[in-house]
Amino acid sequence: MSPADPPGPLDRLRALDPERYARRLAPAGAALCLLGLTLLLVGCLSRDEGLLVLGPFARAELVRAARRKWPPALWRASYAATAFALLGLVYLGVITVDPLGRRPTGIRLEAAAVVFFFLFVVTQFGYLAYLTVQLVAPVVAEEREAKRLDFLLVTDLRNREVLLGKAVGRLPQLLDPVLASLPILALLPLVGGVPPGFVLAAGLATFATVLGLAGVSFFCSIYSETGPKAVAAAVGVCFAYLGLGGLLCLLALLPSVWTFPSSLGVSSPVEVGDVVRAVNTGNLPAVAFDTARSVMLGAEPEPAVIRAARRYSLFQFGAFAVFGLLAVANLRRAAAGAPWGLKRPAAPAPADGPDAPANPRAARRLPVRPPVWAEPVTWYEMYRGPRPVISPDWRKEFGRYAVLGALMVPALYLMQLILPPSGPSGARMTIGMGVWGVAFGAVVGAAGRAAVAVAREREKDTLDALILTGLGCREILRQKRRGCVAALHGVFAGLLGAMAAGLLSLSLHPLAAAAVLLTTPVHVAFATSLGLFFSVRAKAAPVAVRNMALSVGPALVVVLVVLGAVVSAVGWWAGLPEQQLYIFLVAAAIPPAEIVLVGSAPPGTPLASGDLMAPMLAGTAVGTLIYGGLAVVLWRAAVRRFEREWEVRQ
Repeated sequence: MSPADPPGPLDRLRALDPERYARRLAPAGAALCLLGLTLLLVGCLSRDEGLLVLGPFARAELVRAARRKWPPALWRASYAATAFALLGLVYLGVITVDPLGRRPTGIRLEAAAVVFFFLFVVTQFGYLAYLTVQLVAPVVAEEREAKRLDFLLVTDLRNREVLLGKAVGRLPQLLDPVLASLPILALLPLVGGVPPGFVLAAGLATFATVLGLAGVSFFCSIYSETGPKAVAAAVGVCFAYLGLGGLLCLLALLPSVWTFPSSLGVSSPVEVGDVVRAVNTGNLPAVAFDTARSVMLGAEPEPAVIRAARRYSLFQFGAFAVFGLLAVANLRRAAAGAPWGLKRPAAPAPADGPDAPANPRAARRLPVRPPVWAEPVTWYEMYRGPRPVISPDWRKEFGRYAVLGALMVPALYLMQLILPPSGPSGARMTIGMGVWGVAFGAVVGAAGRAAVAVAREREKDTLDALILTGLGCREILRQKRRGCVAALHGVFAGLLGAMAAGLLSLSLHPLAAAAVLLTTPVHVAFATSLGLFFSVRAKAAPVAVRNMALSVGPALVVVLVVLGAVVSAVGWWAGLPEQQLYIFLVAAAIPPAEIVLVGSAPPGTPLASGDLMAPMLAGTAVGTLIYGGLAVVLWRAAVRRFEREWEVRQ
């Protein structure tokens, strides 16, 4: 642009001083927000019924929650005990173990407070996100599943009363962990304290995430046929967004694409990188990575975290508004089977019948399952949820998933090139933890499927019909256990493919691969026994999953704290190195994560030293034996409980 040309609109916008108009625009924006909220409440005002926002469902949900078998005070006490145990574990780990040398007590106390706050925020964030989807996603789908939705919609209740009323009635269950953990957080100033900006950013981001997930859950609930399908749809939408945003971040590897159109010599205020950052504003891993990179480049940590939390929260608030308004506007349309519904058209007649479809490709796209074999319960558990995507022959699917697992290794390597620390050293450690993550996913998936195996039959009133088959209670549980493991054949195939690619590319240590192969079957057996143990005691599948999650986490933390205190006492009395004792304890509790990380570390680094390898190998061996024994004990307990119910029903 020559000096004689008049300035364009973009140039005039860049020339504006934001601080000059901030004091005028900020109060005006706040006034507009209050005006919009007032108009919205006035629109919900009825002359006869008053303010119609929540409807009668809020009180009904609160009454139903108050009539639970276990009182809410018990769950609050368990939350507080878990948070206190986590604080004690972090205190022991940071204060007792000091790998960097002797530091002043005040600095170590402050480090303990920051580490605990970070672990607590991450744990509570994940738990609240999980609980939000589990509570909000079925609000409409469960009514449709129980055949009550049509009767509900013929009343004069507004769509917002149905959705918001049921959601607000379940809000206290979300507030339980938050309120119960406040007394524990009040102890942090005694051990160094946490910067107020971090607390504000964590609270704002968590609250915004809960609202964003609630809006997505509303939208998925009105188009899903059952509660579990609504939960699966909401989780799928969230993970699809996270995965798409992560793939777009890989464009940073191509500078010519990332800086387009500036890379072509065209002056533009908006580039592809700016668009990718805007799309990833609600992607928490991407936001955390950008914030960490800006801090590493010299930015102040507290203001950078607050700015990132503000942008992230605005995105989540917008997601809640968009998806929530769409759900409110389309509730009755979805109930009537209008477009956007997830109902599939009726399947055409078989290809060899008189009414065969004219298009043979449509017939090939129909879901096909293999024939039932000699173990019908195993077949049902294997194919009741996911249908064969590639072929009804599980061997062909096994090969396809193995190829996908092998492709994970180069993908992780490419991703590590843009993440600190970049290079082959960081790639080896990332690939090692990725392989362990697939194995851990198989363990969690087996536990989740086993937890709903029996409770789902009881919830659907099909347990009596299953008992009348004459298979026997022990045989039914055995086949369900096999089916829960066989349903994860794709995960196991991906694990084998990833390990093979890691070994061939010299990115995975043979000792780490051997540890995964030897310990994963034991952990999967323990997970299925644990899931069946809670499943035979629950009346519904969500109750079994909730009881398992709320029992295993606190129990593991308490055991680690107690064993940590015992190990500290034994090490002090016997004069043994405390660091190796703690490594042995952690490796026994969570095998083989440490051995995979150490086995994948580059030679010559502190992680690859022999001083750490020996206690990790010993801890992995001891932990595998303990989990194997627990698998046998839990299996026998589940069989005994199911046998007692068997005798009562017969």
